[in-house]
Amino acid sequence: MLKPWTRRACGLLLLCLAGAAPLAQAEDLLSQISRKLAANSILHADFAQSRRMAALKKPLQLSGRMVLSRDSGVIWSIVKPYQLGYVMTPKGVSELLPDGSRRERASRDIPGIGSVEGLFRGLLAGDRNLLQQHFAVEAKGSAAAWTLSLTPKPGPLQKGLGAVELSGAAQLERVLLTEPGGDSTQIRFSRIDAQSPLSAEESRLLGGR
Repeated sequence: MLKPWTRRACGLLLLCLAGAAPLAQAEDLLSQISRKLAANSILHADFAQSRRMAALKKPLQLSGRMVLSRDSGVIWSIVKPYQLGYVMTPKGVSELLPDGSRRERASRDIPGIGSVEGLFRGLLAGDRNLLQQHFAVEAKGSAAAWTLSLTPKPGPLQKGLGAVELSGAAQLERVLLTEPGGDSTQIRFSRIDAQSPLSAEESRLLGGR
């Protein structure tokens, strides 16, 4: 018969092992998701963006086309209800006006997604190191239907961002950004194309300032 202290030790060991299994599964799922998203060197997709603000009775609806280059940056082209584009690269953010002119802007000027500052490209690309540097990351679901819940770590990011939720399957399909005051932005991606290369115009926009 086991002595009382031995039984307690065995019980604690079993509890630790029981807790370690889900953690290991979540870590493995996060690795799978990160590898899947990081495999996209170039990504094209349509987006539908809905921004809910306490000051507005109805959500602000935007739609357009997104281009992601893992190495160079993001082109965010709003088509409806107006035409306006943004180019986000490691060098900064610029705004593309309908007349073809281009001017420097701050990340916070981008409707709905500026709250994540320079992190948006990392979110789209599934940059695991960047995510874990700035967020506590929880992976749920399976490789076929997954969700990443991101909670900002203590620091400046918490001032403009309450939480981020990413979800998808083969690709990232949905981003939900929640701000501390309750405003939120949801972005859904469709017609996702991970095969086509950058066009000459896309390369020009991402390559030169």
